[in-house]
Amino acid sequence: MKCLVLVAVIIASVAQQPAKPPEGKGIAKGEGYRVGEKVDSDSRQNRDSTNPPYPAQTIICTQQTSTPCSQPNESPSNGDAEIQRKIKTFTGLLVLVGFVQAGILLMQWWIFKRQTEHFGNVDRAWIQVVIEKLQGLKPRYDDVDNVWIWPDLMNRGRTPARITKIVMRAHLIPKDPTVMPPTPPRLPPEPQYPPDQTVSVELSTLQFPDTGVTPLAVNVWGTSFAAVEAREEFLYVYGYVDYLDVGGNFRITRFCELYWVPYGIGDPHPKGFVTSVVIPRAYTEST
Repeated sequence: MKCLVLVAVIIASVAQQPAKPPEGKGIAKGEGYRVGEKVDSDSRQNRDSTNPPYPAQTIICTQQTSTPCSQPNESPSNGDAEIQRKIKTFTGLLVLVGFVQAGILLMQWWIFKRQTEHFGNVDRAWIQVVIEKLQGLKPRYDDVDNVWIWPDLMNRGRTPARITKIVMRAHLIPKDPTVMPPTPPRLPPEPQYPPDQTVSVELSTLQFPDTGVTPLAVNVWGTSFAAVEAREEFLYVYGYVDYLDVGGNFRITRFCELYWVPYGIGDPHPKGFVTSVVIPRAYTEST
């Protein structure tokens, strides 16, 4: 009986203790854990192989940007030659533009000069000589008679003129029998002023615009003037006037007129002093 009770107590104490897992199951759990770590390591290595680290990508990008891939065969010498060619072309264009601008400036200077001369000529003084006054005309002349010719000096400009000198001559030329009657004889190519046939005066007379002055006269003997009336001789009166314009510039007016006597009823020109196409240019040039 005591033995049965002892056995029951032992069985009860054993039944109350917690059950422990078998050793084999614990070992299986450790192996599974190692297998999981191995799988995780393998997957991490595969991920690292497919996705390289960021520094590697940075190095690859740097290498790609350092060497252009669009023109792998282009050399620095070709680029320099292209730049030099463009510089040469640009320089040539600049030179061409400079020449064009110089031409435009020259043209503008020429136009300005012409305009200045034009306005200067418009506003300056212009002395004109008109021969209309004759004194001492008679139907018949004696040897002591004289015909006086008084030229008028007219200022046709817009500003005053200072007359400094007047020179005149009455030039008689006999008729040329070999020439038709309407044609007067020719003057020498250049005007001539012999002292015994020339009158002159030096003065300083201020002449205003649209005014006239008659400071000097030239004479012809009455008998010589009668020969002119008979068309046996031809009378030219010519000379020059020196004067200063308002700017102090020296000017000269040359004049020459022919005393015309009608050759007949059909002559349309009246008697008196006229200009003629037979007068050389040197007798009428003015400045």
